[in-house]
Amino acid sequence: MLILLSISAEKVMKDAEDEDAVAQYKKYPLTSRLENLDVTNVPDDDKKFIPNYVKKRSDLGSKGEEERRALALALDYGGINIICATVATAEQFADQLRGKATVLLVDEAGQIATSQIMALTARLPHIRKIVLAGDVKQLPTFSHGISRKITAPATESTPITAEKKKTVMTVELKRSYRSHPFLVNAVAPWYDHKLIAEADPEERDIFTTSNLPLPNPAAPLLLLHVTEGDQKTESSSRQNPAQEDLAVNLLKKIPELCNTYAITVLCYYRETAENIRAAIKAELPDDEQFTVETVDAYQGREEEVVILVTTRSPRKKRLHQATNDFVEEDDFALSDERAIVSMTRARSGLVVIGNLYHLKKANSWRTFLDATKDVPVLTSKYAELLDEGHISEATLRSIETQI
Repeated sequence: MLILLSISAEKVMKDAEDEDAVAQYKKYPLTSRLENLDVTNVPDDDKKFIPNYVKKRSDLGSKGEEERRALALALDYGGINIICATVATAEQFADQLRGKATVLLVDEAGQIATSQIMALTARLPHIRKIVLAGDVKQLPTFSHGISRKITAPATESTPITAEKKKTVMTVELKRSYRSHPFLVNAVAPWYDHKLIAEADPEERDIFTTSNLPLPNPAAPLLLLHVTEGDQKTESSSRQNPAQEDLAVNLLKKIPELCNTYAITVLCYYRETAENIRAAIKAELPDDEQFTVETVDAYQGREEEVVILVTTRSPRKKRLHQATNDFVEEDDFALSDERAIVSMTRARSGLVVIGNLYHLKKANSWRTFLDATKDVPVLTSKYAELLDEGHISEATLRSIETQI
């Protein structure tokens, strides 16, 4: 197997503090494959080139033409049958891959436009089979804010195109190995109740066996209702100081109570994410590092504990000039696809921070909250009570709220 990595990705792997986590992958990058290459049948000029290239690459100083030559040598003499790469990298080295690749397997295909797959396969004429793995219920390809009425079907994701055409064999993958069964069952109604939770609850017990007070001890879920409003920023993004403060305060307590720093904060809005990053840097010790990302940037990834910050609050209706009716403005936060991505990133524990009354306007959130009705919704006073110490069952009940 060969993994084609960018220079920056190789640097991350090289500098990784957790060596065990990357050890299994270190033998697969191009430099590693060339270092272990049997050069018996390699031409003399190429024999000299290989060690020079490896040194340059290790020093992060190789150039494009050297990359292509190195890849061609690895493919010609390395006995490589499996190549892992991003679509962009595969396009970059299509000339070297031509004639070598016969099967194209695309993971997270929902994030790749049909036109991009068509362009790639046009440059790889020996491809005989294409396998697309993706979720049509999650976020589609990024369109830079351009209306999909304009960009479709060019930017439509490949799984959606395949589903519409009905000419491609489709296999439903129903077994979910990522999340605690409770979290899988919470989104199962959105998938016509076809999902089967395969993870052992005892292997996803960071929340349920911790000292973190939960309104339902068997459910690794906290639903925290925040009534304070959001604000539009100069960059046209949005922020919600109350929700952001709540997330940061939880980051101060959850690691100790749950004995883990494997916590990611996911945000619906970029400005919200930037504010939380700044607060973490200012208020938490330097050795407490947490990932903070937007939901859109995190699709395809997972974390043991996810704190989701949704930002938005109910909007005032505005007068629609064409119809003269009062209508609610379009709400990015009520996207069902974005909701499904955000609900399915956590393995062992999920905290939802938001105006749940507002979120219920989306079919996805209404379905999720109905499926998790055994988990009482709490007010934002929850974090204040954590600061005070032990929270009794009676105290938890006192901060329950209806939405």
